Amino acid sequence: ENTMNLNIEESALILIDMQEKLVPAMKSDYKIIKKQKLLLESAKELKLPVIVTEQYPKGLGNTITELSECLDNPIIIEKSSFSCFGTEEFEQTLKAKNIINLFLTGIETHVCVLQTALDAICAGYNVFLIDDAVSSRHSKDRRSAINFMRHQDMNILSAEAIIFMLMKTSKHPAFKNISKLLR
Repeated sequence: ENTMNLNIEESALILIDMQEKLVPAMKSDYKIIKKQKLLLESAKELKLPVIVTEQYPKGLGNTITELSECLDNPIIIEKSSFSCFGTEEFEQTLKAKNIINLFLTGIETHVCVLQTALDAICAGYNVFLIDDAVSSRHSKDRRSAINFMRHQDMNILSAEAIIFMLMKTSKHPAFKNISKLLR
């Protein structure tokens, strides 16, 4: 089967731990937030499901307002494990929606994003790391995690590349609105 034939119905955007107490510590957080907003707004246009995780929200706060206001019916999953798969609800949600393609974005690249990606590969999902929408406190941690993932059967692409892969054609009904978001 061609894993590059991305069907929106079988895909989900995963926003990992973009929380109030964590985001300010990230390198170039404003750049990834811009890309994440683009992804969330595009997800709305494409009717792509969005799953949001929050690591121990009691202590680390909820998803930052800048992103949560772009969310339309998100599934929010609270977790304490670093990998999203450490929470039963996460995989149950994927199975219930028949999702096989995971578009990963969030923080920290070398901890929660990496462990989620590895667990997803082991569980047979197609993993797409959106490299301009992930961050870590230290850029060397981010870099080494992305280099490692490159050798683990993961697809590493930019936000824009993923959006265009999902649309497939300029005749897509969402194309005009998404083009405006890209300007």
